[in-house]
Amino acid sequence: MSTDLDIYFSHVHNNTNLLLLVKLLSLMWDIRWLKPS
Repeated sequence: MSTDLDIYFSHVHNNTNLLLLVKLLSLMWDIRWLKPS
């Protein structure tokens, strides 16, 4: 049985994963540009 709270937490969890992915990508991007060529 799925409650509104379960759906809410599932949604928050997915958003958190997405946010971490974005942070990781931006960090990799920064490292790529800061690294001397």
